[in-house]
Amino acid sequence: MPGHGRPRVTLVYLTDKTASSKWIDWEITESLKCAKGVIGAYKGDTPPAKTPLAFQKNGYKAVKWERVVLVKAVEGANTKR
Repeated sequence: MPGHGRPRVTLVYLTDKTASSKWIDWEITESLKCAKGVIGAYKGDTPPAKTPLAFQKNGYKAVKWERVVLVKAVEGANTKR
C-alpha cells in the first residue's frame, strides 16, 4: 500500500549542472515507473535557476538541504506516490 512501510523516494540533488544531465532525467523517469516519490534538494538559500526537465514536467518540489526539511519532504513524497 503506498505511503506505508519503508520510504520509496528518489532524492535528486539539485545544482546548476543538474538540469543538463540526461542521467538525472533518466533517474526521475525510472523512479516514476517504479512508483517512487521524487523530491529535489539544494544547498544554500535558493534553488538553482534551472531544474531537470522531468523534474519540471512532473511538478516536483525542491527543498533546502536541511535535515528537518528533508525528512518532512521525504515523508510527503512517500505518501503521495
